[in-house]
Amino acid sequence: MKHKRAYVFLLFSLLLSAICITGQKTNASAADDSSAPMDIVTLTDGDGSEKEYEVTPVQLRYNGNSQSYSVTPIQADGIWLIPVKSVLSDLLGCSYSYSEEEKSIQIKTPGRDKSITFIVNSDTALVNNVPKSMPAKMLQAVQKSTGNTDYMVPLKFAMDNLSYFSYSVQDAISADNIISYIIEINCYYLFHKEDDEVSYDEEKYNNTLVGIAVTENDKRSKNYVLVSAAKELSKNDVVITQNTKESSITVTYLKTFNPFGNASEEIKSNIVRKIETTQNEQGEACVVIYFNAGYVFASKVSGYTDTLTFSKGSFSLKVIMPEDVEFSDITTTDQYWNKKFLIIIPGNHVSFYKEHGPFINSTVIKKVAVGKNADGDTKITVSTDGLKGYKLTEEEGYFTVKVGSPKSIYQNIVLLDAGHGGKDNGASKSGLKEKKLCLAILYTQAKQYFESNDSTVKAYWTRHDDTFINLYTRPALTKTYQADLFVSLHMNSASNTSANGTEVYYSKANNKKNSAGLTSKKFATRMKDTLVDTLGNKDRGVKQAGFVVNKYNTVPSILIELGFLTGKTDAKRLKKESYQERAAEAIYQEIADTFEAFPTGR
Repeated sequence: MKHKRAYVFLLFSLLLSAICITGQKTNASAADDSSAPMDIVTLTDGDGSEKEYEVTPVQLRYNGNSQSYSVTPIQADGIWLIPVKSVLSDLLGCSYSYSEEEKSIQIKTPGRDKSITFIVNSDTALVNNVPKSMPAKMLQAVQKSTGNTDYMVPLKFAMDNLSYFSYSVQDAISADNIISYIIEINCYYLFHKEDDEVSYDEEKYNNTLVGIAVTENDKRSKNYVLVSAAKELSKNDVVITQNTKESSITVTYLKTFNPFGNASEEIKSNIVRKIETTQNEQGEACVVIYFNAGYVFASKVSGYTDTLTFSKGSFSLKVIMPEDVEFSDITTTDQYWNKKFLIIIPGNHVSFYKEHGPFINSTVIKKVAVGKNADGDTKITVSTDGLKGYKLTEEEGYFTVKVGSPKSIYQNIVLLDAGHGGKDNGASKSGLKEKKLCLAILYTQAKQYFESNDSTVKAYWTRHDDTFINLYTRPALTKTYQADLFVSLHMNSASNTSANGTEVYYSKANNKKNSAGLTSKKFATRMKDTLVDTLGNKDRGVKQAGFVVNKYNTVPSILIELGFLTGKTDAKRLKKESYQERAAEAIYQEIADTFEAFPTGR
């Protein structure tokens, strides 16, 4: 049967509602003033016993405007008590039902997903029909000055169990020694009170929305959007789409009627900014929520209510992706020595990012600049406040970047040391220089493996160009870069051309097992075996020596002598770029395999 549609819309906003409770503490002179006005609130227990509480007149404010009240909220034995009808019903819009037979009051939130049944003269209440203990009884109160009566219940218990509301209690002392207590209750409502006020085509719709509320937690670090329906919801009834450019989500409730029509409500919050109600082409209810770009959301459907939680994102940077860009095509380059890293997005999208700039969500990021690199691709340069690791994560229509200390970001970290550099050439023979070969293999060739998207190892280098690095500085950088392993690469030399082959060194002064059970000697053995087997080099074994980079290190540390610049066989191989690339890949692979065999535990 087709009912007449009644678009009944009630827009009721609790915009940072404040209930200001003023109690008076007198100083010596005020105490002598017998004319100072005093009012009394009397609580009566079931046995007829009474207890009086002195209060001063209370200013009840809602939306900045003074409101009337029945009985003044009071602090009894350290517990704040509030009048049920004045606060929970008249002010917050909950339904109120008193049962003379049961001697109880039932309070229901507008969406009907939460209910509390308070029992007169009892410290037990039923929360959604489940018994719970309260810190104080619900007692009848009488205001002496007016004769008004109401029932008083514990503020914290009511707020915590209704869930729609968040609150705080503050006090401030004025210049004349008056203490003002402020109970601030926060909730934003956009709702329809009763589902029986809504009529809809039951052949077209299975359900109807009846309430939308926005509230926050005590610390104001989260917002909750609660969307309630007349009948129970399931997660299959809810479809969420995200608009990253506008920082909004559209929540569609399938086969569900929207009784609010096209409505919009601005929210005074630093998290949820605006809520709109509308309907899609099929006439299904849609709720559009605009929120701070630094926050993420999660949906949980339970009973009559879909609760959408907006909390601070753990990401440091959010970057929207142009529609023609695939996440797998995005690359990065770490310029940690300059406290920067680069994000390279294929194509020229500079104008796109002028309109949809990356969103910074962390104080460790000092600056983000968008430009083009030499290839005409988009370069996003992220400057940080020090040495930081970073990790990109793909999301729907955007990606996030988490920035933090290296060990908080990376599971496995190695420090690579290209031997010699700058004024220190190392060995030289037939046009080959040790410092250049070490850098070519361990940095130029190896970084393609360590910086690939599927790499399991984060690499830092003691040098990335032809720079002289003090010998003792190199092992000290292990701590700076929070490295788990250290690998130094060198080339050998001899007085005759018959000396060829690979040997790997460790130091007995640094050969203790790490937390995974790996020693420097064991690491050296694994690396030597891999290089010999992969490259076909002559096996010259694992050797012990007091090289500074090994001896003064604090993690498993090895020094590779890959081959002889003076060797008849090795020199020919070392000159070939293809051999250099194979050597770089073999070093990378063994480091990755060693981490797999001896995990860091992070």
